[in-house]
Amino acid sequence: MDLKKSSNNTSRLSKQVLLAVFIFLASALSLRSQSFSTQLYASTVAADLSSQSMTNATSYSALTANDNYYDTKHSYRPPSHPYGALDEADCIIRKAYEKSYAHILSCGDDQPGISPRGCIEKTQKYIHNLFKIYDTDNIDNTESQNNNSTRNSPASSIPWWFHTLLRDLPTSGAYGPWHHFTTIDPAFHFCTIAKVGTTEWRKVFNRLNIRECVGEHANTTPCLKGRAWNTREVLPKDAPRAVFLRDPLERLLSAYLDKCEKPNVRKSQKHCEPNTVWNPSQEELMKSRVGEKFALTEYLEGKDKAMFAAYVDTFPLKWNLHFIPQAMVCDLHSSIHTYDFVGNMGKEFMNDLDRMATTFGGRLPRILNESFNYQTLLKEEKENLGKDNNRHSTHAPAKVAKYYTAGTVRKALEYVSVDYVTLGLSVPDWARDMLRNDAM
Repeated sequence: MDLKKSSNNTSRLSKQVLLAVFIFLASALSLRSQSFSTQLYASTVAADLSSQSMTNATSYSALTANDNYYDTKHSYRPPSHPYGALDEADCIIRKAYEKSYAHILSCGDDQPGISPRGCIEKTQKYIHNLFKIYDTDNIDNTESQNNNSTRNSPASSIPWWFHTLLRDLPTSGAYGPWHHFTTIDPAFHFCTIAKVGTTEWRKVFNRLNIRECVGEHANTTPCLKGRAWNTREVLPKDAPRAVFLRDPLERLLSAYLDKCEKPNVRKSQKHCEPNTVWNPSQEELMKSRVGEKFALTEYLEGKDKAMFAAYVDTFPLKWNLHFIPQAMVCDLHSSIHTYDFVGNMGKEFMNDLDRMATTFGGRLPRILNESFNYQTLLKEEKENLGKDNNRHSTHAPAKVAKYYTAGTVRKALEYVSVDYVTLGLSVPDWARDMLRNDAM
């Protein structure tokens, strides 16, 4: 009996090897400079995507085979450490990125007509078909349990939260026009990102464009509601681009404090998703316990670290715009190198505002100072801890120790690994120290 089973397994394995060799050779003849997983996918779904090039897709296996990937493709270079090796934070970022965001297909100039949203939808289809290739449903249970190639496939390594991110990105608002501001005096484009000073940047661009709210345009909706964030003038083709970024861990906490900490805000804004967990309806409450209203978070209210940890565990079930990685907005993960000015809303925020004012000139220095008071704060050498008169200000940098634990840092680093890899951001010292102290 065992001999017969072994013979059957050997026969199946031989057929699989022959099939794999056939697909690989066919793909090698028709595709150039592609990773193995991309070749395999392209040969399998060529009927659906025959008109679209997939030459730049990078697979998990290709990344792990190239230790210099980050140094050559992106600006993320982990700092040197006294122990002569990458610390835990860098390892988490590398591993998480390789298993998730590295699978996003490249849809650049070689594929005209494909929007950033379309590229994400194409990536979702690519991964879906990758799973179909390694589908274990058609393998009997005995072979499935011993099929190492299936368990170690690129498809099986992709984390669940990346699947939900790809699902939610196209409809989350990440590709909405509200991320793109323009002005003509001085002329430049600006990418605005949720929880990176958006409220103040709206004021800045409304003031820059308010002079256009005259005559027949004075009664238009943007002018009446203070939303003149875009000029009506045509910008020069070579108009520069600018963006401000923020430390991803502090931004995540800021979004949580602004959208989730207070029950009344969760109820009114409904940005603390999934709402079934964090803002359940009365009907859902009644269903959770027979004859008794019971919120899933009832026993966590008021426990800062526990409540935040629970949110970090659950928010990828339904990605909200305020928590989506910065790199996915304005397609920054693939276009940051085209920006002429990149600032950081960290401790050097005021210096970066001054640098921006000097770079673009015109009316910008005066209007930036009206919103951020950066000239006075630079003279007083004050650090950026958030604006006291901004209802969305959360002072997150000063609160990280109150809400974060080593566990939440580890999990959050996975979600935002794309920001650190593609945007050239550095993990803050407090997060590295938290992980080191936890490992002692």
